[in-house]
Amino acid sequence: MIKQDIGYILHARAYRETSQIVDVLTQYHGRQQMVVKGIRQKKGMQSGLQLFQCYELQFSGRSELKQLRLQEAISERVQLSQQALFCGFYINELVTRLVPVDDVSQVFEHYQDCLCQLPSQAHEPLLRAFEFHLLDDLGYSYDFTADIFSQPILPQSHYEFVFEQGFRASADPWAMTFSGEALQAFEQRDFSVF
Repeated sequence: MIKQDIGYILHARAYRETSQIVDVLTQYHGRQQMVVKGIRQKKGMQSGLQLFQCYELQFSGRSELKQLRLQEAISERVQLSQQALFCGFYINELVTRLVPVDDVSQVFEHYQDCLCQLPSQAHEPLLRAFEFHLLDDLGYSYDFTADIFSQPILPQSHYEFVFEQGFRASADPWAMTFSGEALQAFEQRDFSVF
């Protein structure tokens, strides 16, 4: 059965003489791995697929490794240079390494939003917001409004992080702590405090 979707190429690696295996983030089928046959020419030149460009895709296969049958660019490639280019590589690497194959969460929308804003926005807040959205999408987010005892986070207090539980008020001056104000800013995805 042939499936249709839109997606971005996250990573590509050589496969046999003229093919590639690509990691693709699709809108409705999540992250997929696909074989693209005949895309590499024998002299090492590559054609076709570009990072940071949205494609309309047709693919098929029952195993984890699908076959990409058709791809057509549906938008201009997002032009990234200098630091924005490294940020683009960074978000591609995060998605490739952390998002399971076939995961159908909101990662695509958050990825596309972040990627399209990289050329014109401050990078640090965009990346922090993307990281938080990715953690939320993967089910690893923490509650920044209440501590592990369900008490509200207070801006004037300090909190230490307890692994796999959340935040706990701390009176220890030597502990690594976060201010309640910072945790509340995290909850609002406001990274200007830092």
